[in-house]
Amino acid sequence: MVALVVGLAVVAWAAFVLWRDRAQPTGVLPGSRPLAIVPPGPALVLSVDLARLRAAKAGQSLLGRGLTALQGDACEKILLHDVDELVLAIPSEQRLERASPDAFALIAAGRFLGQSAADCAERGIAARQGQPVRSTIGGFTSIRDRRRAGEVAARDGLLVVSDGEYLRELLDGAEGRRAEGSPEERERDRLHAELRRSFGRDAPFVLTLALPDGWLERVLGDRTAERSPLATLRSAALRAQIGADIELSGLVACDDPQRCEALERFLNDARRDLRTLLGPDAARALDGITLSRKDARLELSARLRAEDVTKLAPVDSARGPLRPAPNLAP
Repeated sequence: MVALVVGLAVVAWAAFVLWRDRAQPTGVLPGSRPLAIVPPGPALVLSVDLARLRAAKAGQSLLGRGLTALQGDACEKILLHDVDELVLAIPSEQRLERASPDAFALIAAGRFLGQSAADCAERGIAARQGQPVRSTIGGFTSIRDRRRAGEVAARDGLLVVSDGEYLRELLDGAEGRRAEGSPEERERDRLHAELRRSFGRDAPFVLTLALPDGWLERVLGDRTAERSPLATLRSAALRAQIGADIELSGLVACDDPQRCEALERFLNDARRDLRTLLGPDAARALDGITLSRKDARLELSARLRAEDVTKLAPVDSARGPLRPAPNLAP
């Protein structure tokens, strides 16, 4: 679970580009809330309140890691200063079968202009020897590389990274035409919403999972996958309250108490393997994770000090500690 969250966070910070324009909107614009435009029935939803992270000591360390991971020009480096909300969504396995196998959605809202964001994406593609193509989709300016999958669509205060049919559904949602979805998709939407309400508790970092029976077998295309302890996973949530320290709380719901016990053993074994793989600093963080089981439910908790986060996620040495974005106006 921890490895999954770290991986998602790095993807979320490094997967797209923005540019700070001289005349910026102030605050998130109406109709630009990322969670509201996610198409029905996703398997995974991760939301990050970057504005609140900037105000916390431990959050600044995490954002420093994001700046370090971004390898690009100035417009990419200023990303985290202008984005206030970030959502990563992965569709259910049924949608993955209809779309590209690596379908996902990355949605950012904040204080940037769509034209400037599109210009930056176009420059980034050209700098990587790609062939940028610009087009208009409704109220969005779209940029893609003619030779690769994936597309960036931007308007003032909102940026979306995805591809194909899933991207079109996201843009429809942003323009007030979100689909209702099937009964199964609406049920997963209700589960995500309830997990966020009852467990997420308005934390600045919330991840929720909602998975149907047989999900692992269909995703992997392997009938033997059903024997994996991971196959028992039906829903999960992780929240992080971030202040001087980071307090992590997790919840995993299984389909059977006995299989949940097997999943507990699997996660403990994975933790031991990660201790060896990731080194002493990460090992101390992993040792601080408490995992407990009750019937068909697993709960985990951990506390990371800001000093530990700094060791695990150092700031960019060329930039120094995270600081307010420069004023680019003359």
